[in-house]
Amino acid sequence: GFSKPGGGGGGGTGSLGKAFDGSGSWWTCGVDAKTHPVLSRAVAYAAGRYAHVLFPQQVHAPALELAKRLVAGPGHGWASRCFYSDNGSTAVEVAIKMAFRKYMRDQGLLARTDGELEEETFVVLALEGSYHGDTLGVMNAQAPSVFTGPRQFAWYQPMGHFIAPPHLALEGGGWGVE
Repeated sequence: GFSKPGGGGGGGTGSLGKAFDGSGSWWTCGVDAKTHPVLSRAVAYAAGRYAHVLFPQQVHAPALELAKRLVAGPGHGWASRCFYSDNGSTAVEVAIKMAFRKYMRDQGLLARTDGELEEETFVVLALEGSYHGDTLGVMNAQAPSVFTGPRQFAWYQPMGHFIAPPHLALEGGGWGVE
């Protein structure tokens, strides 16, 4: 990255200078060498050995091995490949697209030639108050909340059925789900 003139990026007033521009996920920022020495060493080792790649026709051995294990294990009988995502919003968005695509294939909808699908064909079932991320499709798979809605996002159109989350309760000496 570069700093603005006089911005303290090492270049001095009136010039552009190199500056480090890096960020970490909120899942990695809490890793501290004093409180998590083993995890810190593992993260440093992985960062030095494996590049962050988007996998367009390139991959490193651990990612390839994990993909093979996922397809052979939980994907056995239905998955032929593995998709990696770099963040949660995109992962949920891709999962929704993959589920819709599978449904369309299973229902013979991919062979339709009129190009039209009934609006009621697809329904997302989600919990009220859930948060799936900030990409457009994922936001529309969330019930109205402080994170969505017209004041937060002008294109927001909730598309799904939103149900209250179950609650665990202790009643009469035993646990039950409401």
